[in-house]
Amino acid sequence: MRLSGIEAKEAEKVKQWFSFADQIYELEQVRRKGTMPNAQEMALKLTAITSQIEQQQATLKNDKSLNVLSIYTADETITGLKTALKSLFDFYNGYDPMFTWWVPMHALRKVK
Repeated sequence: MRLSGIEAKEAEKVKQWFSFADQIYELEQVRRKGTMPNAQEMALKLTAITSQIEQQQATLKNDKSLNVLSIYTADETITGLKTALKSLFDFYNGYDPMFTWWVPMHALRKVK
């Protein structure tokens, strides 16, 4: 119980670093429901998320308050987000021609 409480506090602490996480999980929920998304809108959302990630990376580079537990918790969150995005991309890419064109051409061009 004590460890669970510590993990919950750390998760709440690093939540501020992942303001875009809910948007990613919402896109993944659309995929799980089998809904055919509007590929252009999805590409725009992913482009906006990419910009948010880049801004957050720049901010965190200068953050001196990071500790090992926070970094570990953030890494777990990042792994979950990567898994959701990979699942989303793998499901639609090559299956939905509009997704296959819009997302790589627009949203992923900024990814480093």
